[in-house]
Amino acid sequence: MSNQITLAEWAMLGVYVSLVLLAIALITVLLVIFGWRPS
Repeated sequence: MSNQITLAEWAMLGVYVSLVLLAIALITVLLVIFGWRPS
């Protein structure tokens, strides 16, 4: 067994990271639009 990460695993990881960043960005935008700003 090797510890190499396969292309498919990198692709899955990339998708998960993209979804998480997209969700964070969307929530931040919505909070700013509704007038909530961090102090």
